[in-house]
Amino acid sequence: MGRPSRAEERREEILRALLVAIEKDGLAKTSMKSVAASIGIDRTTLHHYFNSWEDLMFAGLDRVVEAYSAAFDQEVSATDPRQRLRQLIGSAFGAPFTDQTRSRILNEFLVVAQKDERTHRAIKAAYTEFEDRVIQAVCDAFPDVPRKRCVSAAFVLAQLMEGSSVFADLGFDASRRTAARAAAENILLELDKGLKNGRN
Repeated sequence: MGRPSRAEERREEILRALLVAIEKDGLAKTSMKSVAASIGIDRTTLHHYFNSWEDLMFAGLDRVVEAYSAAFDQEVSATDPRQRLRQLIGSAFGAPFTDQTRSRILNEFLVVAQKDERTHRAIKAAYTEFEDRVIQAVCDAFPDVPRKRCVSAAFVLAQLMEGSSVFADLGFDASRRTAARAAAENILLELDKGLKNGRN
């Protein structure tokens, strides 16, 4: 793969500046003007790379979602489906999914999503993709369990993961994360027990 072009490098610089500004000042106080000023360019130059505030904002949201996906892929890499699911459980209640910088930025987008339909759709699509990945991991790990039961278990696991992340963002101690992880592992044990007892 070749070296990124100067235009790609500049786009990356702008996106990094956007995310820093959102984390520092919040999305409501961030503008194209403030992002441009933070990296020493004017708005006209910034418009060369992003046509509008919405284009810039959604590119920033995409970047945050990509970071979560990359963390998922990096942490969940085993070839054995059961081991992959265990890696998912382990990492979901650890640093990759409770990265406070990414969480703060995502939370800013969640606030906007309450009033803006396009942002709402984008956030919902990201959460749906995450939920689908959890469903796939559960179904792959328990191929002999009926899909409906795997999907229900995956829904609960996804909620535990998200809830654990929210509590971590709010500064609660690790006991909540430990309890959520134990609950997640119990769900897997129940699926396994059902298989061993012939109850699907």
